[in-house]
Order: sequence, then structure tokens, then C-alpha cells
Amino acid sequence: AAATVTATDNCTTSVPTFTETRTNGNCANNYTLTRTWSTTDASGNKSTQSQVITVQDTKAPLLSNAPDNITVECNAVPTAAILTATDNCSTPTVVYTQTSTQNANANTAGYYNYTLTRTWTATDACGNASSKTQVITVQDKTKPVVVTCPSSVTQCNDLAGNIRSFTFVATDNCGPTTATYSITAPNGSVVNGTGNTITTGFAIGTTTVNWTVKDVSGNTSTCSNTVVVRQLPDYTISSVPTNNTNTYTGGNNSNLYLGYGAQSTKLQINHNAVAGNELLTYTYSWSGSLNGTSMLSSTTSAAPVFTPTTAGYFTFTVVVTNNLGCSTTRTINICVTDIRVAGTNGSKVYVCHLPPGNPGNPQTLSISVNAVPAHLGNHTGDRLGSCNQVPCGAVVAAAAASIGNTAIVAKTEADATTAEELKVTVMPNPSTTYFTLKLESKYETPVNMRVMDATGRVVDAKSKIGANSTIQIGHNYSNGTYYAEMTQEARRKVVQLIKEK
Repeated sequence: AAATVTATDNCTTSVPTFTETRTNGNCANNYTLTRTWSTTDASGNKSTQSQVITVQDTKAPLLSNAPDNITVECNAVPTAAILTATDNCSTPTVVYTQTSTQNANANTAGYYNYTLTRTWTATDACGNASSKTQVITVQDKTKPVVVTCPSSVTQCNDLAGNIRSFTFVATDNCGPTTATYSITAPNGSVVNGTGNTITTGFAIGTTTVNWTVKDVSGNTSTCSNTVVVRQLPDYTISSVPTNNTNTYTGGNNSNLYLGYGAQSTKLQINHNAVAGNELLTYTYSWSGSLNGTSMLSSTTSAAPVFTPTTAGYFTFTVVVTNNLGCSTTRTINICVTDIRVAGTNGSKVYVCHLPPGNPGNPQTLSISVNAVPAHLGNHTGDRLGSCNQVPCGAVVAAAAASIGNTAIVAKTEADATTAEELKVTVMPNPSTTYFTLKLESKYETPVNMRVMDATGRVVDAKSKIGANSTIQIGHNYSNGTYYAEMTQEARRKVVQLIKEK
């Protein structure tokens, strides 16, 4: 405020007058005030006094406190604070700026390890300024987190190649991760790989899979799982005739003939010599087709005796389980042919005889049991059983001739009606792929089938086929000639199959 000025005069009394002028400077708060006081007496004498006031804004604004310097993880960078400022003369403006040393490539460590410099600057109307700074150090020090480590497994080696697929899942607080693994096999070999998923085969024994996940800053986490592959039972099954083993019946121990030779056979389990097998123990479970199980001496033995009471093509299945809990299933086929001549009390049997010089005219002979060795040993092509019985031995070449020959002797009444009562149509034949067999019968009794190759070996068998149905066979047959025998109670039909390239 302007000062109060008084005046005196030697003759009269006067009251001073006051005037003020303002000259602006470079900003609103920088200027000059000129104050003038003047007085005049009654005679017109005048006196003047002046005061010049220079006004300047030189004080910077006052900022509120900035946040402290801090170090944070890459996923915990705080948002910028809002600072306020006050000024003695005007309302200041606050400007925020930030600089960073962060790498632009998100696949580099520099993207997650860097420095942020935050600066707040307050400026008043006359350009007076003050600043506050915060330095934030950003770093990636946290290890990746393993979300899913594959579970350890124990299995029998019954999968194809023991193939298993494992998926490893991990996350990171900031950026991408890289998963690697090493597989230590039972033999000590190590296989290394990269990726979150592996699909591989595992050997018998214990395999260790070590997983490592690393982020771009080099932080790592690990886990491991094991794959235990247990040994499956490894064995074969053989047919061992239990008596008359020196009696020649055709050279195939899987064939039995009711009335001659061995009348029973032992289904012998033969365990293969594999390292470690000698430490295993086993249990056995047998089952059989055509009610064959009831003809076994045991269903839990390693060598049950099969004593057939009727003819047929018997398939026996055994499930062998070791003490590791692993099981393997195998089958063995036993062909039983009834060659006894009815009414002879077992003293005579049938033999299919090929006359010397006329093998195309096979004849069924009824001979005593004692005469059989002479026929089988001295007449090439002779075989046990009547000529209209499809052979299950190794001399099927002779049977092939008899099957297609219309002059078969000792033909039974049932055989004579077969063509009418049981019909089998093959399409196509020959075939390069598979055979479609159409069965037609006036009876609903299920049909049994067995297929033999040119050597008499049974290569395929099916039971309980619908009497009027269509089946497909031969997909995996090799090139060659086969004979398919269909039986429906006393009815029988044999068809020749030719598989070509």
C-alpha cells in the first residue's frame, strides 16, 4: 500500500495528492510502480516527491515430495505419481517426463532389466522452476513357475514301442520361457531335447526325464518324472503229446487223431531267456473254444494236458501274468480229427490212400490200427482220416486233390447234401486284397470256419459265424492257395481261395 505523506507550508495549509503508474516487465509478476505525491499552496507554489518500486518474481515453486528411488520386479512397475506444487506469486504448472533404458525386443533380457527415470518439473508464470526425480530399477529375478510337471508312470511294455507323450507347462512373471529336457535311459544314455512336449518310446527299466525351464533373464526352474517300464511275460506255447510220442501221425504235434497215436497233449509254456526273467514268477489262466476248457487238466497250470473227447478245431488262449502285474496273451491251435471206424470198438481207423500211379483217385480205407504205420510209412501221400475229411496235418496237398475231385470214395450222406444245405460264395476269387464269403443255409445253427494254407497249416479260424451272413477274411494272407472249411454240425463245405499280388 502507498505510504501516507503530509505537507507543511509557511503561509497556508495544503493536502498532498497521490498518483501511481505501473510499467509491466517480462512477465505478469515482474513490473515497476512509480508513486508520486504533489502539493500546491494557496499562492500556487508546488512541491513533488516520487517513489519507484521494482517488483520481481525470483522464487521457484515448491513441489510436493517425489516417491523414493526403488527397485522392482519386471511385472511390478508402479504407475507414475501425481505431484502438486505451490508458488508465492502464481499457480505453477507441473510437467511429468520419463526416460527409459529398456530394450525394445521382448525376447531379450534388456526388455525386463532396465532403469526408469521419472522427473516432475514445476514452473511459475515467470519461468522459475523446480524439479523432483525418482529412479526405478526394473529387474527380472523371479524364477519361472512350473505349473504342470508330468507325472511319473509305471507301465508294462505292452504299448506299441512303449510310446508315451508328456507335456510340460510353465509360466513366468514377465516374459517367454524356453523348456528343455534330458532323458536318462536305463542303459545310461542321455537324450537331450527342446520343447514343452515329448513323444518317445521308453525301454524296459526306469527312465528319468529332467525338465528345465528358463526365462530370457536366465532364471531357471526344474522338475523331473520317471517312466518305469516293466517286463512283459515272454514265452511260446508248444504242443507236447503225452503218450505214443514215437508214433508218426503226420509230423505235426498240434494235430491229434482220435483212434490213433497220442490221445492227449500237453500245452507247454516255454519262457524265453531274457535277462531278469529268472527273477519273475508267473500265474496262468487258460480258456478254450468249443468247450475245450472242460477238456483241460487244469486252467491254472504252466502245462495243462488237453484230452479231447470230440473232434474239432480247438483254440486255447492263455493269459500269463508275472509278479510285476504285467500280462501277455498267447494262443495255440489244436486240430482234432476223429478217424475211428464206427462199430469197431477202436480197432480200425480210416486212412486216405492214394493209389500208386493214380494219385488223382484217392480212396478211403478202413484198416486196423496195427496196419497204419505201413500205410503212412510206405505210401507217399497217405494220411490219417477219410478222404472227405479236410486234413489238419502237413499232407494237405493230397487233401487238396481230394477236395476238388468228384470221385471221392466213402462219401457220407451228410456230405452229399452239403451243397444244398450249406452254400458258400466267395467274391472275388482270386483276390489281391481280401475275400468276401457269403454263407447261406436253411439252418440257423452257427458255422465254424478254419482256413489252411497249402502245407496244411491253419492260418485262420472263426467260430459261431451266423448261418446266413457275410464275412471278410484274408486281409493279411500272403500270396498262395488256401482252403476254407465251413462246418455246421454234420454239414461241411470246403472252398479254395487264391490270393494274388
